[in-house]
Amino acid sequence: MDEPTLRLVEAAVASQAPASAPHPLRDELFPQLDRSRTLEDVEKVIHSAGQSLAWLGAALLVDPEREQLLRDAMANIVPQMLTVQDELEQTLRAAVGSVAARKAIVAQETLRRFFAICAREAPSAAKPSIDFIRSVALRLALIVVVIEHLVARDHSLVAPLADKAFETSQTLRRAAQGLGIDLTPWADAPAATRLKRIMEAARGFWGALDDDQRRIVGEAWGERVELPPQWPLPSS
Repeated sequence: MDEPTLRLVEAAVASQAPASAPHPLRDELFPQLDRSRTLEDVEKVIHSAGQSLAWLGAALLVDPEREQLLRDAMANIVPQMLTVQDELEQTLRAAVGSVAARKAIVAQETLRRFFAICAREAPSAAKPSIDFIRSVALRLALIVVVIEHLVARDHSLVAPLADKAFETSQTLRRAAQGLGIDLTPWADAPAATRLKRIMEAARGFWGALDDDQRRIVGEAWGERVELPPQWPLPSS
């Protein structure tokens, strides 16, 4: 499976770091990650990477007029982050189940929305707010990169990381709302993709209800409803 988040972060690294410098992801983060055996180990690696790549948070939230290389990278990679979601979700579902897969996809999509908006227009706000958003965006990007890396290597840690990715994505979404940035997942996606995701969410909601809860929902709709266990989904 492709790792589009990694390639976007790599483009940001390339726009800021000297060509002769060690690659902070492939040369530093990944070797440490491959030696990690527990969630605590992985968290330490992510935290360390976040400190050593603190400047990258600024690169991810940059004035596109001043950083043409990163702007071009975002223009190329952001659509690819959308197109690989089905493959990523299928891979994650097979490895760690549908709930963790959905959390990871929502996190990846929130990050994609953030990148897409920042590529068009850098938000302006007081420095503490921008610095906080940069730090949260960097953490989310690193967690998504780690999930993409580990799912094909050691998926035992992917489910708890999906929880962390989802929590971090919601933190980013709330912080962005304070700057007037709407990170609602799939808001800018093609209509067929949005419809598919809405139906998936509705199916997940219905499937989580017991018989009494379904009866109550049906009565609230004004009629008894009998829905098939799996709804057909439109192709995207």
